[in-house]
Amino acid sequence: MDGTTPEICAECGFDSRDWRLRDTGTLFGALGYWWRLATAGVSDEDLNRRPGPNVWSPMEYGQHTSLVTAVIRAGVELILAEDGCSLPSIVHDGGGGGEGAGADDAVASLEPGPVLEAIEREGTALAAVTESRAAPWGNVGWLSDT
Repeated sequence: MDGTTPEICAECGFDSRDWRLRDTGTLFGALGYWWRLATAGVSDEDLNRRPGPNVWSPMEYGQHTSLVTAVIRAGVELILAEDGCSLPSIVHDGGGGGEGAGADDAVASLEPGPVLEAIEREGTALAAVTESRAAPWGNVGWLSDT
């Protein structure tokens, strides 16, 4: 991404040109609610079961979701504080649903309550960042290629 070209994903249909600031706040503000709704009535055992090789369990995806949401918030806050800033590199470890999460990888056994609380906390925090209409939303930040 060069900071000026809209982000578009042919695979999932995401098109950043269709999004507005209020959409982002609404989506992230509801993230915890949606996760709680999706996991209601599902046993801890099932929430921690990997459905197949190279696929995380729902709780592993939940933990990842809360962490990624926190990273997005931190990046947005940096950009709003300093136009043209360089964002820290993001380390891609190959884990999760892609290559690198092999069948013998240790499955994390996570308590759903704290994972869902983290998703809700981070979603709410990111939504709060979007509430400032006076923020310099034209600012950009740069990711390194590494």
